[in-house]
Amino acid sequence: MGSNTVKNIILGILAVALIGMTVAYAALTQKLTIDSQASVAGSTWDVHFANLGDAQMTGEPTITTPPELSNTTISGLDVAFTLPGESVSYTFDIVNNGTIDARLDKMKINTKDSGITCKDKLTSTETDESRNVCDNITLTITQADGQPINEKSVLGSKETLNAKLTVTFNSAATSVPSKEIIVDGLDAVFEYIQD
Repeated sequence: MGSNTVKNIILGILAVALIGMTVAYAALTQKLTIDSQASVAGSTWDVHFANLGDAQMTGEPTITTPPELSNTTISGLDVAFTLPGESVSYTFDIVNNGTIDARLDKMKINTKDSGITCKDKLTSTETDESRNVCDNITLTITQADGQPINEKSVLGSKETLNAKLTVTFNSAATSVPSKEIIVDGLDAVFEYIQD
């Protein structure tokens, strides 16, 4: 055999080997395709007050102005106490009518040390009598059954929390003022955030 024939045979073997490797490589590869899309459904945030109940009184306080409820505010309550132990309470609902769970992030209820002020109505000054009143006036917000409302509690979508607001002239007060005392700053703030 001539050298050209040997070369042709070797070239043929190499060509067959190259074709075999190409087929083997093709058999060991696979094309993977991901073709997708996503959408986000619309969500709503709607945490508000609702269903303010009638006054529940202990003793005989005089309600000069009943509270008013708007979407996110209960305001305007003006009540006059004459004797220790008197109180007025109102039930109301905290409603999550949205599609997102809400967590109570902060709850601030004013006290005599943080926000409540008491002044003589005639002189608009703080007196010993007004300080005594401030020591004995409290605002509390609880669940309607009297249990505490806990910060960090979750109000799920479409859930309602029955709550109660109470203003009390403490029964342990040792005296009543001889003049009318104006109590201001009986406020509470609930801050809900997305859970």
